[in-house]
Amino acid sequence: MRIIGITGTFGSGKSIAARFFADNGAYIIYHDKINHSILAKGERGYNALVREYGKSILSDAGEIDKKKVAKLAFSSNESLKRLEAVLHPIIIEIEQELVMKYKREHKYEFIVFDTPLLFEAGRDKVCDVTVTITSDDDILYERIYKKFGLSKDEAKTRISFQMSQKEKADRADHIIRNNGTIDELKDKIKRLFIKLEAGSQAAARP
Repeated sequence: MRIIGITGTFGSGKSIAARFFADNGAYIIYHDKINHSILAKGERGYNALVREYGKSILSDAGEIDKKKVAKLAFSSNESLKRLEAVLHPIIIEIEQELVMKYKREHKYEFIVFDTPLLFEAGRDKVCDVTVTITSDDDILYERIYKKFGLSKDEAKTRISFQMSQKEKADRADHIIRNNGTIDELKDKIKRLFIKLEAGSQAAARP
């Protein structure tokens, strides 16, 4: 079993790319979904955040108020690192549990990490292959506005807290440009998957 790490800047389309890997038979570990699940009331991430920040980050219903957390996190690099230091160990622990589970079951040839912080969090070190999805800035801003309602300036602020697209691309084994249609991205993923599958089969031969 091989592990593929997929990353990309906010709005690049990395999660759509990951879904196309799933269409080709890979199992996807979505770090954003893990993050969402651990923030549910009473879960590990929820409890850790309340310990770190207090009840001021909760809504009237006692749930994590993600807008409040985002406002805290994106106020400075130090604030973001503080949040990541709380949540990342929990996310990585769950990621490792899933990897071990599927390694034991021998069910999938490929496991894919869909994570925005593949390199920043050092998860590339446990991957056999890394892939960065990139897009031109104007296309990024348009996608972010349509999906999240953030202005260009707001999008720039969020993106500025992440590793640059250039650095992500420089560190990846494969780069996929996502400036076109969904079908074009799907075709690029399929071609890359076939290439990786062929390499995996060749490595498995005696």
